[in-house]
Amino acid sequence: MKGQRALVTGAASGIGAACLEALQDAGAEVIGADLNTSGAFAYVVVSDPASVAALFAQTGPLDIVVNAAGILIESPALDMTPDAFDRQIAVNLRGSFLVSQAAVKSGATSLILIASELAHLGRANFAAYCASKARVIGLTRAQAQEFAPKPPVNADPPRPTASPKASFMTGQTICPSGGAVML
Repeated sequence: MKGQRALVTGAASGIGAACLEALQDAGAEVIGADLNTSGAFAYVVVSDPASVAALFAQTGPLDIVVNAAGILIESPALDMTPDAFDRQIAVNLRGSFLVSQAAVKSGATSLILIASELAHLGRANFAAYCASKARVIGLTRAQAQEFAPKPPVNADPPRPTASPKASFMTGQTICPSGGAVML
């Protein structure tokens, strides 16, 4: 991947951080973007069209775009508020749409969206997350047909991934103020 330029959203932790590291190890020049910039990443709110546009305006030409930004709000379906449901859909699905759109318009030659095996399996207390990731798979299938042959659009449905912020993996309450976690 030497000479290739990549952008990874959600790069500050979890799957995004792993994608960033793997691309760097393969020789790509990688730009990481996240809400949590910590001085090392470009700032982006993937659910905000202006923020996504500003990110792509500052990155310049890209070969690979990985949208790994996502949230998981753990809540029983009967207790989840409409606002929490909408936030889950906004980040995971709308974010995937906006990043995809910007990536293709910018001329990226490869696009990867992060889905989840839970889109197929389901899981108690994860209704909004499962729904959002199932929609990411549908979005990917439609875009793959629409954008063919270039850029290829793929969705990676990883298994549950150990992330310091994933309370359902560790059994710990990581984000007690609402249960939202960045993956």
